[in-house]
Amino acid sequence: MKIDMTTGAEWRHILLFTLPIMAGNLLQQLYNAVDGVIVGNFVGSNALAAVGTTIPLVVLLLALAMGLGMGGGVIVAQLFGAAEHDKLRRAASTILIFLTGLSLLATGAGLLLAPAFLRHLMQVPEEIFEMSLLYIRIYCLGLVFQFLYNAVAAMLRGLGNSRAILFFLLIASIVNIPLSLLFVAGFHWSVGGAAVATVISQAISAVISLIYMFRRFPEFRPKSGEGLFDLKLCKLILKFGGPAVLQQSTVAIGFLFMQRLINSFGPVTMQAVAAAGRIDQFLAIPIFAFQMGLTTFIGQNIGAGRIDRVRRGLWAAQGMSFAMAAVLSIAVYLFAPAAVSIFGVEALALGQGVAYLRYIALFIVLFSVYKGLCGFLQGTGDVLAPSISVTIALTTRIVVAYLLVHFDILGYTAIWAAVPMGWGVGLTLVLIRYLSGAWKSKGIVHI
Repeated sequence: MKIDMTTGAEWRHILLFTLPIMAGNLLQQLYNAVDGVIVGNFVGSNALAAVGTTIPLVVLLLALAMGLGMGGGVIVAQLFGAAEHDKLRRAASTILIFLTGLSLLATGAGLLLAPAFLRHLMQVPEEIFEMSLLYIRIYCLGLVFQFLYNAVAAMLRGLGNSRAILFFLLIASIVNIPLSLLFVAGFHWSVGGAAVATVISQAISAVISLIYMFRRFPEFRPKSGEGLFDLKLCKLILKFGGPAVLQQSTVAIGFLFMQRLINSFGPVTMQAVAAAGRIDQFLAIPIFAFQMGLTTFIGQNIGAGRIDRVRRGLWAAQGMSFAMAAVLSIAVYLFAPAAVSIFGVEALALGQGVAYLRYIALFIVLFSVYKGLCGFLQGTGDVLAPSISVTIALTTRIVVAYLLVHFDILGYTAIWAAVPMGWGVGLTLVLIRYLSGAWKSKGIVHI
């Protein structure tokens, strides 16, 4: 199903498009959380910390997939909004070929560089190092499926089809959870079992998503005699997705340094952040979903020349995102102890995890406003501004956290105390960009 967002009630289009994305993100976080529960309870808290400490490296390896996928999605959305359906076929094949090639480079880099990253850059404690290395190496072998899935998901979102993505994530969840239980609790494969279960579920989801896209949307199917790779289009993907890649890479590198700081406080704090961080991700679900929904809505309306609708769409999305974030923050604040304890952490780690969650819950609405404006600018094609804001925001967070620890002001609580400071700086930057009106001068895709 394709959704034309250039006519009708703005809030309704955004909400109906966003809800499946939100449900899909919820499924994804649920199976990530269940993996954490399984590892934490059947292997131990150190195993939970070992998996948690690999997350920044995973994000770094996926930066190309997420960033260039986002760029491809913007191109598809604008081409669809401009009713240039004949060009969608070339766009699809170019995006898939480009990202598949990059996935092989990312796999090789991950396998080669993981030991140095974990031991020297992130300073993972010895009692956790081997488990972390095993997990990330197995995960790297499945990167091609992650890249393919991100490419398909971005293109489907560009057409306004977010329901199918929910179905693919549901399949991944249904496969991953029992396999994780079997490999970890049944076969006693430790963290390696969780990684193998993840790769298998991602492979199945990627294959099904590709089959669905080509069968359901004829405009994406390659035709005999046509070129499959368009260099001009590839440059456009880099133009729109390059800043997002830079943003994702910067975020990942920033998280690497934050994880290094977390690791410096030892296994207890690592366990606390690994457990609380998985719950923290649930708070961001509606925020990122509305950001994606708004990006597609803005992209289609910019492509159709409907500038009158983009502002109304922004405020509709911001209001809905803010309201959902506020409700979730209250729930998380109240039930933080129960939420953190399900990961098998106890005593000091439990106390630190609860403190982390409750602090972040107080400021999550600030994050919702910030990411909404980022989504708006990305949809207009003004992709550099939000990327710069994310870079500066994360840099602020890291510098503040390290300074607080260096001068022994807040101890380990500096890890989360610096988070809203970064968000505040990022929001200020994108708000200035929005108010400047510079996004109006960004051109529509021309191929």
